[in-house]
Amino acid sequence: MCVKISSSGKSCGGVGKNASTTSMTNHLKRKHCGEYEQFQGGNSSKKLKQPTIVSALQSCSKWSIDDHRSKSIHYGIGEMIALDNLPYSIVTNKGFQRLMSKIVPQYTIPGRKYFTDNIVPDIYNRLVTVIKNKLVSVPYISLTSDLWTCSHTNESFISFTGHWFDHGFTSNHVVLNYRHFPGHTSEAIKNVFFNMLQMWELNTTSIHLMVRDNGAIIVKGCNEAGILSVSCFIHTLQLVITQSIVSQRSVSDLIATCKKILGHFNHSSAACSKLKIIQNELSVAPNKLIQDIPTRWNFTFLMLKRIYQQKRALTVYSADNILDNLTSNQWMLITYYNPLTRLQIV
Repeated sequence: MCVKISSSGKSCGGVGKNASTTSMTNHLKRKHCGEYEQFQGGNSSKKLKQPTIVSALQSCSKWSIDDHRSKSIHYGIGEMIALDNLPYSIVTNKGFQRLMSKIVPQYTIPGRKYFTDNIVPDIYNRLVTVIKNKLVSVPYISLTSDLWTCSHTNESFISFTGHWFDHGFTSNHVVLNYRHFPGHTSEAIKNVFFNMLQMWELNTTSIHLMVRDNGAIIVKGCNEAGILSVSCFIHTLQLVITQSIVSQRSVSDLIATCKKILGHFNHSSAACSKLKIIQNELSVAPNKLIQDIPTRWNFTFLMLKRIYQQKRALTVYSADNILDNLTSNQWMLITYYNPLTRLQIV
């Protein structure tokens, strides 16, 4: 004779094949309410059915490239590439492929050409449609434009960004045009502008104002296109500061010497290592020197400030190494007079 006993020591009732769990269930209901509710919750759910051999094999098989589940992931990857400005080669990277194989084993990542020819262009076309639908109800729109040359490739680019307020007075902005711009002429700028208007189905009368830089070419291009435009205040301020620096020989010489110091450390990892050792010995913050950026005057200020903070370390370094350090007058110039902000550096 066999009596079924629960883990709590309670008899489950019945003998042999007739043993049941009724007694244990009643015990849980009276003495262990929490466990009973959990037990009831488990019983109330749908009973799992044993999968058939066919369904089990299908759950392990790879999805086709046109499967709706695959397409959902295709577009997710495409949006990630576009939003994070990632290279298409990420889909061929081993780390990314291993991650996807663990998350969704049934999914097969297509090649990069599939994303360049299908997914990303389709995302772009969908986004164009959404923006066009928004612009239909916009009576007036303002533009900002920029024309620049890439320092790495020496290729020129131009962009137009649209800005407007909707009916709820919420600010909206979107890049309407960004393209390679090989022709540095006012005629080319005018043509790009009108092509942009045609693509987005905008009229020149709906353009309220365009903010641009002070370049003579873009100024002439806006005038020829009949666009009301104004100079960017920050760019104008940049030109004023640049001219003030050039007009003062002592300041321009100071900045030139600081750039030479930066160049010395930027082209020598050994020099950076030696400077870091000196910084540790002098208990100076091991901060890297800040590179000057000509188009951003605040970086010139930050370069001078960082060099002054590293004065002790640079002085010790220059004593044993070939480095054109600042003169005493130049150190005083950084300390008491900064032509960029007229603020004492602390």
